[in-house]
Amino acid sequence: MSAESLPREYHLVTRPRTIALGATGVGLFLVAVTLWATGDTPPALQVVVPVLSAALFAWQVVALRRSGTYVDLDGIRVRGLLVTRRLRWAELNEIRAEPNAEASPLFGAPADLAYAYARDGRRIQLLYFDGNQPVFRQEVELVRHAWEELRGPQWTPSPEADAAQVRRRRLRLVLNAVGPAVVLLTLAFFLFVG
Repeated sequence: MSAESLPREYHLVTRPRTIALGATGVGLFLVAVTLWATGDTPPALQVVVPVLSAALFAWQVVALRRSGTYVDLDGIRVRGLLVTRRLRWAELNEIRAEPNAEASPLFGAPADLAYAYARDGRRIQLLYFDGNQPVFRQEVELVRHAWEELRGPQWTPSPEADAAQVRRRRLRLVLNAVGPAVVLLTLAFFLFVG
């Protein structure tokens, strides 16, 4: 049922990609203008830096367009700007959506992110497969069902992955409790000492 819906692709939605490219373009343009306006910049640098900036911008345009999460009959491929990771269905222990702790609607950060958990306990974020996608929850369920169909009959849950997940939850609880206390103590220290 779900495997028949494959392949699927998830990419950065247009608005955040445009913002990222616009910010990079403006920054690189300002660097080039500053080099041209400065009188003591060597002429070679006035040529090399803008050319390298244009090449960097062109690479970013192509890399952002190609990066994303690709789901097919073989598994999941997570393609970042520099690194591509291939996850076979049998290598996964779980796929699920989780709340994004750094969610910010102002900057377009999604409220939910999709993660794949490897059998060795590693948690891999599925790039651009997030709450910014139009029907995110349905897509996560579709990919989960495909994984359940394609992982193979010998598949069993991984105890290492389950133990790593418990450790991650405990660490998150400790950090959520201790983090604010450390910030408040640091602030109090500087208020009383300063």
